[in-house]
Amino acid sequence: MTTALFDARRIGAPVLDHYDVIVIGGGISGAQIARHAGGRGLRTLVVEAKDFSSGTSAATSKMIHGGLRYLEQHDFAVVQEAIRERRYLGIAAPHLVAPRSFMLTAFEWSEPKAPVLGAGVALYEAMAWKRNQGLSPDKHSPRFRWIPKDALLKAVPWLNPTGLKGAWRHDDTLNLHAERLLLAIIKEFAAGGGTAINHAKVTRILRNEEAGRVSGVEVTDQITGNTAQFHAPVVVNAAGPWVAEALGDIAKYTGLRVKQSKGVHLLAGDLGGRDGVFVRGKNGKHVIVNPWQGRTLIGPTDTPIEGNADDAHAEASDIDLLL
Repeated sequence: MTTALFDARRIGAPVLDHYDVIVIGGGISGAQIARHAGGRGLRTLVVEAKDFSSGTSAATSKMIHGGLRYLEQHDFAVVQEAIRERRYLGIAAPHLVAPRSFMLTAFEWSEPKAPVLGAGVALYEAMAWKRNQGLSPDKHSPRFRWIPKDALLKAVPWLNPTGLKGAWRHDDTLNLHAERLLLAIIKEFAAGGGTAINHAKVTRILRNEEAGRVSGVEVTDQITGNTAQFHAPVVVNAAGPWVAEALGDIAKYTGLRVKQSKGVHLLAGDLGGRDGVFVRGKNGKHVIVNPWQGRTLIGPTDTPIEGNADDAHAEASDIDLLL
C-alpha cells in the first residue's frame, strides 16, 4: 500500500517512500539517533511500534546518571561521556532536569568500605570538574562531603540505623519527566525536517538479495492495519528489548544474541526526606531510593528473562528483593 496512508499521524515532514536513514524504535536511543542524523542533513524516518517513550525509556529510576557506577568497572571513557552528556542536557533542557543529592550509604558490613567509597567519589568529582560550566546557578552541583550518622538520619529518617556509619553525599541529575524529554527530542527532530510515526510496527526488514544489504522496512499501522514499505540504504535497529523481534527473518544473517533483563521499580508514598539514597545490600545488590513527584521510586531489580519483552511484569520475588 502507499506510504501516504501513514501521513495523517506523522510528526514532522510529509511521509516519503525513500529516506537516507530509517530508525526502528521511538525510545530515547532511537529519538537521539534520528535527531543526530536529521541534524546532519540526512532524510530520516523514525517508526515506533507503540507510542514514543512507552517502553524502557519511561520505566527508569528517573535519573540522568553521571556514570559514577562505571568507576567500579574502571570504564573511565563511559564516565567522562556520561558527565559530559549530562551537562549538555542541563544546558539544552533545564526545565526537564534538576540537581538531586544522593547519599551513598556506608554500613559496618558495606563493601567497599567508607574510605574507599569516598576515594571513588573524589576521583569522580575530579573527572567532573566542568560539571557546572554553562549551567544556571540553580542547576549547579556542590562538592561531595561526608554526612555523619546523626545528620544522615535527620535527612533520611527511614534509614535503618543498625550498623550505619554515615554516607557520602554527591549530586547527580533528576529526570523530571522522561516522556516529556523524549517528546522534546522528537519535536526538535521533526522541526528540522525529520519524520516520526508512532503505532507503526516494523513487520519485515527488506533486503536487496543481489547486493546482500538491507534496503528498508515494511511497516504495519497498529491502528488501521495498513501496511507500507519504506526504503533507505541505512536502517538502524534501536528497538531496545524488541531488537531481535524487529530483525525477523534476517536475524540469521546477523549472529545477534540478545540476553534480556528485567528491571522492576516500586512506586511508594513519600518516605520523608528530599535526598536520594543508594544502598548496597549484604547480598551485593544495590537499590536506589529516589523521591520523585511527591512519591518514592525504589529499584531497580536486574533479573534475566526469556521470551517476549511485552510479557515481562513484576512478580512477588521482585517485590521481596526490593523490600
